[in-house]
Amino acid sequence: MKTTNTMLNQIDHLVYATPDLNMGVDEIEHLLGVRPAPGGRHPGWGTQNALLSLGVQIYLEVLGPDPDQHDFNGKRLFEVDKLSQSRLLTWVAKRNNLEN
Repeated sequence: MKTTNTMLNQIDHLVYATPDLNMGVDEIEHLLGVRPAPGGRHPGWGTQNALLSLGVQIYLEVLGPDPDQHDFNGKRLFEVDKLSQSRLLTWVAKRNNLEN
């Protein structure tokens, strides 16, 4: 049975959370043999990331605290600064028809 008005079409990306982004990038390179590329910073969230393509329209996000956000004093996304070790944390779905 095909649903015509579904919001969940497929997985967009996987999130590998780490207490230190450089360490997390090194871990992924060691595990997969490919180094994630620098991504970006998330102002107001206290995090930064690196990205690795896993195929057509799916990627791995390595997410860690951004030490350059000195004025950040809130709760970081996924509380990555409180992790004791890196781990595959979650997945994020693509969504369509956000207005419906």
